[in-house]
Amino acid sequence: MQLPEQELWLLVSWTLCGAVLLFAHLVLLWKTLHSSLSPGLRALSVVVPIATPVVGWLAGSRVFPLVWVFALAVYVWVRSLGW
Repeated sequence: MQLPEQELWLLVSWTLCGAVLLFAHLVLLWKTLHSSLSPGLRALSVVVPIATPVVGWLAGSRVFPLVWVFALAVYVWVRSLGW
């Protein structure tokens, strides 16, 4: 069974955006957990995934929170194309 070309590109886009989002999320978690922030903020980034880029920004990371938000926005946009 062959996928039509549009569905194939949607699948590739979803996979790549998800991989970038996961990588940025894990890097932000690593930087947050090894920062000098209060334990409450560090725990917040682990328990509430949407808070991870905010806490990462407070921890001093400037690139990966932006990558995280951009990858999430592109993922949601591409998912909306597939519905």
